[in-house]
Amino acid sequence: MGTLSLMSKHKYGSAGTLTLVEISFILASSLVIAFNLDFPYTREVMGGKEVSFMNFMITFVTAMFSIIPVRNASFGMSQDISDGTFMTFVQMEGKFKAFIYAYLMDVLYPISIFLVVGTLVLTLATLNYLWWAVESLTGYMFVANLSYTSSLVLRKTFRTFIGSVLSIFIYLAIIFLDLGSIALLAVIDVLLLSFLLYKFRCIEI
Repeated sequence: MGTLSLMSKHKYGSAGTLTLVEISFILASSLVIAFNLDFPYTREVMGGKEVSFMNFMITFVTAMFSIIPVRNASFGMSQDISDGTFMTFVQMEGKFKAFIYAYLMDVLYPISIFLVVGTLVLTLATLNYLWWAVESLTGYMFVANLSYTSSLVLRKTFRTFIGSVLSIFIYLAIIFLDLGSIALLAVIDVLLLSFLLYKFRCIEI
């Protein structure tokens, strides 16, 4: 737990968790407000128009929140590897465990807060569409894993940042141009994570 706490302060600062909660609350609230403005007389996302609108908004909100793992991959993992800072965590926990801890803090920790806060906001707003969590998680993991892949392959901050930003546009293109489904993104997520685990075992730090 000491290493996780150290990583948390290193990546987010002393008020990092509160900031993530605030961002999650703002984005989830915007989802509710947008739906209320367009469909003021219904609380059920059942019809075609309601579902289409929610899917659009969920994609937009997910892309916005995905800026966090993009930042973490570009100015966190990539910068740490380039500067040699990550060696501190490797020496403390070992190579593989250090990567797992970093992935946990960079990727899984933010989305966990986002899903909990978002679900709470939608529930309190009596907006019954919990499928949003699956769509958001799948899209977020797609962007996050592509960003992390960029950080391990490109290894330079600016190049990683460009690759990570492109991952957001790729995600948006897949959804809005109907180039794939949520199921396809989920499969890609698993493949990318498997590649990340393999790549990190081989990488020289």
